Amino acid sequence: MVPVAITNTEQLAWAITRLRSPFRGRVPVTVTVGLPFTLPPIERGARAARLEEYTAEIMCRIAALLPERYRGVYADHPRLRELLATATRA
Repeated sequence: MVPVAITNTEQLAWAITRLRSPFRGRVPVTVTVGLPFTLPPIERGARAARLEEYTAEIMCRIAALLPERYRGVYADHPRLRELLATATRA
């Protein structure tokens, strides 16, 4: 999987609702692409627990690409803190 974060889309929606063309370069939208990663296969009998764990992993990898104000409920997630600390050291 490749995590992708898109920011400033709220400005795009604002331009569209005011009948302004969002395609004239007036609304800067940022797309940030992270490093690819894989998740291990899910073992039999552990589907529910693994899906929750995998969802958190995917969302934290996306949140790590976002500015702090966009991270939402994942802002204080331990895995996000770990990813950010690793990125800071690299």
